[in-house]
Amino acid sequence: MKNKGFPALAFLFLLSLACSLSEPTPVPIGPAPTASLPEPSSPARPGGSYQVTGTGLDGSSYEGSLYIEEWGEVYWLEWEVGGASYTGTGILTGDVLSVGWDAGGTCGVVSYRVLPDGSLEGTWSVCGEDRVGWERAVPLRSGPSAEGRGVLRPL
Repeated sequence: MKNKGFPALAFLFLLSLACSLSEPTPVPIGPAPTASLPEPSSPARPGGSYQVTGTGLDGSSYEGSLYIEEWGEVYWLEWEVGGASYTGTGILTGDVLSVGWDAGGTCGVVSYRVLPDGSLEGTWSVCGEDRVGWERAVPLRSGPSAEGRGVLRPL
C-alpha cells in the first residue's frame, strides 16, 4: 500500500525550508499615504509703519516709530526714537529680519523675529558695546478719525 500523504508532507517541508532561507517581504498594511504634510505657514512680511517700545543698553525704556519698506531683496528701515533718526538695511531669512543700522556715525545691529501677527521682537546693540537692548515693534493700521481721514494706530 502506497502512502499518499508522503508527497504532500515532503512538499510542505521543502516549502517551509525555502521560506526560512529567503528574505522576508514586507506586507503593506494599508494604502500608501497620498496626502503630504501641510507646509508651514510663511511668516508675515514686514512692511509699513510700526510703534516701537524697547529697553536701551543702560536698561532705560524708550518709545518711538519705525517705518519698513521692502526694496528688492532687502528692506529699508527708518526709526525715530527720542528725537534721533536711525536708518538701516535688512535681510529677511525665514522669520528673522537682520539689520545693520547707522545714526550719523554710530552703527549697530538688530535681529528681529517676525511674529505671525506681523509684530517684530528682537535684540540690538551698538558697535563697540558688550551689552544688548530689546525692542518690540507693533504694526500700525489705518482707521477712520473724527474728521474722516485715516489715522495710524496699533493693531
